[in-house]
Amino acid sequence: MFRVPESEWRVLRDARLKALRCSPEAFCGNYARERLVHRRTWRRRARTGQWTVARSGGEIVGLAGLLDDPDQELGALTSKCIESVWVHPERRRRGLVRHMLGTIEEKAYRQGVGTLVLYVLTANQPAREVYRRLGYHDVGLDSFIEVRRGWQSRPEPERRLVKSLV
Repeated sequence: MFRVPESEWRVLRDARLKALRCSPEAFCGNYARERLVHRRTWRRRARTGQWTVARSGGEIVGLAGLLDDPDQELGALTSKCIESVWVHPERRRRGLVRHMLGTIEEKAYRQGVGTLVLYVLTANQPAREVYRRLGYHDVGLDSFIEVRRGWQSRPEPERRLVKSLV
């Protein structure tokens, strides 16, 4: 596992596109649209987030990102948002999410982050259960987000989960 440096934006792009191909139901975006995203956008994504990519034998098998929380409430402690968590279907149930999020949580704590936030589609019950076991609490806030399936989109509910690091 390693942090994706800005100069390695292609690794981030490849990991994200692989996640969208393998697990399209878990994400709001879709492969057909994101594969057309310009390299400037991928560079910006690599620069503005801290990305962890898991590999096994050179193959990308996991992805997770830590970004600024766009909904951060004002207060003494900062919050960050966990984004794009994904593990290859053949590698699930082996502790990879626990390891990736543990790495991210440790980095965030060292940076003075007090709260981590993540959003998960309400229909993604397996992911919600994993996050619950890892200490993330459902704050009961449903919002709707446009989810693209193929070239069509529709609103789907997502849940906000939080974890205090202090």
